[in-house]
Amino acid sequence: DGGFAAAFCSVALVHFAEMKLLPADCKQPSDWEDGLWFERPGYPWYEGSWIHPPPEGHVLPEFEFEEGHDQTKNRAPPVLVVGSGNDAQVRQPDARIPRRQCQLLKLGRGWWLEGISARHPVYCKGQVLGAADRVQLKDQDTFSLLPAPSPLTYRILLNDEDNFYIDEHSVKDYPNKLRSMFPHRSAECKACPDELKRLAWQTDQMRKRSEEDQVRVADWAAFSQHVKRQYLKHGIDCKPWVDTRRPHDEKPPSYVARPYPCWIADIVSKERPLRGVAADRALPFESSLALSGRQCAEPLQYHGGVQLARDQFKASGREYRGNNRHD
Repeated sequence: DGGFAAAFCSVALVHFAEMKLLPADCKQPSDWEDGLWFERPGYPWYEGSWIHPPPEGHVLPEFEFEEGHDQTKNRAPPVLVVGSGNDAQVRQPDARIPRRQCQLLKLGRGWWLEGISARHPVYCKGQVLGAADRVQLKDQDTFSLLPAPSPLTYRILLNDEDNFYIDEHSVKDYPNKLRSMFPHRSAECKACPDELKRLAWQTDQMRKRSEEDQVRVADWAAFSQHVKRQYLKHGIDCKPWVDTRRPHDEKPPSYVARPYPCWIADIVSKERPLRGVAADRALPFESSLALSGRQCAEPLQYHGGVQLARDQFKASGREYRGNNRHD
């Protein structure tokens, strides 16, 4: 029955080290024999993880994680999500809390708290942790899901003896000794549009054809324009990763245009370029051709699909000669 199961679990857990989350002003964890502990909450679930409804007079649930469990220490280090979503390991069904607000990570011998949501930060040690901000936790540290003072404040219980399995000399190489492997689940995003899934498939096809030597440089140039247009259509823009946390090199100056030799100008002037996303941007080779006394050929029109070299040659009325027997 439930009482026997709870009693059995309480005996079994004596042999394992535990990380515990308690409401900040809760002095003692709940009794294992009260029959209210729920095993393996959230997704992905972890063996040796338990959650308990909020104790009387509190609004946060209790949480315990057994680091010494055989099936835990042989898996990748845990990533425990705190939020209101059904897949959160530490779930707090509060309308003010996002589905995924922060996560607890085991890295090496220590536990870390990392923010997930940019709009809903987590508060710890006087710091405001937004998305990807991280701080190491120590025993009895507290962190709050809302600005302090708030009843949504946790206190973490840690003990360095919980790392006994890391110090063991065994034939088993426990993955928990390594850095964490984060679950492949996004922090805050919508479902991927079908067009982007199709774009991923097209990219795989281009890569496969490239391995078989069936793709010209012009193919990759045209495909890159197609990818950029799809990204911009769905609001994905490429921006330099420049901030105050690390030094960065300034953008080098653009190359100065110069005239081509006659034979190069003859070849380049016959190529029909594909316009870039920005309509006011100069065509490829345009400035150097102008200095050579030539003009660019009429540019190709983007039709919303992948345009390969054979399509460009067909549009210009010339014969396409592939560079191998597959063409």
